[in-house]
Amino acid sequence: MTISSEVLASAAADPTSPAWDFIWQESCHQGTCDPASAVLLPWLTRTCAAFAPEDRERAVVLAGFIALDADDAGRAAYAGEIATLRALAVDCLPGASSDSTFVYLQQAVLGFDGDEIWGKELDHLNDGEIDVQWPRV
Repeated sequence: MTISSEVLASAAADPTSPAWDFIWQESCHQGTCDPASAVLLPWLTRTCAAFAPEDRERAVVLAGFIALDADDAGRAAYAGEIATLRALAVDCLPGASSDSTFVYLQQAVLGFDGDEIWGKELDHLNDGEIDVQWPRV
C-alpha cells in the first residue's frame, strides 16, 4: 500500500475529493482491507474529526472497514483512534444522508467494535442480500 502525502492532503482538504477513491482502492479490495492499512487510522481520526458529521460519512465508513481488518497488533496499537472514530461514526448516525448510508455507518460502528460478522455483512441489507435464519418454534 502506497499512498502519497499529496493524495492524503487532497483528501483531508475535501471530503468529495477523487483522492478518496484512490485511498479506498489502495486500502480495500473486494470487501477486505489490507491489515497494513491500519497505519491510516491516526490520519483518518484527524481527518474525520476536522470534517462536519455530514462530510465525514465516507471517511468514517472506510475507517470502520480498516479497523475491522486490522490484525490484533494493529487494533491494540490504534485502540485510542478506533474509539475516537467509533464516536465520530455514532455522531453521524442521526443525520445520515440516506438510509443506505445509515446502514454503512452502523456497519462501521460494528467494525470498530470488532464484530467479524455484521462488521462485514451488514451492508448486504442495502441490496436485499441478507439471508436470515429464523429459529424453529
